[in-house]
Amino acid sequence: MGQRASREVPEAVRAVFAHSERSACAHPELWMALQSGWRLTPMRTCVRMTSDGSAYARFRRALNTGNKTLVIAAARELPQVGLDDALRICLVLRDGDPVQYERAAVRWLSRFALEARGVTIDALRRAADELDALPDRAAEAMESLQRLCVAHGMG
Repeated sequence: MGQRASREVPEAVRAVFAHSERSACAHPELWMALQSGWRLTPMRTCVRMTSDGSAYARFRRALNTGNKTLVIAAARELPQVGLDDALRICLVLRDGDPVQYERAAVRWLSRFALEARGVTIDALRRAADELDALPDRAAEAMESLQRLCVAHGMG
């Protein structure tokens, strides 16, 4: 069964095995370990991963579909969303609910203000203007925002 572990087996588990012949027969090694006084700890032998790959890969695929529901769900799985990916989320949200787009755009602008190097009020004003124009002039606005990011060490 392996080495003795450091944590005690919960009393509830002992009680199940003590009163259940079926459990004892289904798990004879565990039953023998409990009877001999070994202390067991749970051991993880597998890593959860779907056939879809990593959370970031699912997020990138969701961005490629342009489906805002998939994008938001996939973004929530990530531990952190980079500023460039947050801008892509804004691009996906631009045609949907205006309130949702506005919140995402303001969040992106605030992150740009905090994370960019040497950002100025003028740069923030230009970024805000481009975010405001994104729903109507997506290609031009994205290009301008990407240039701003590069100019301030974000890309």
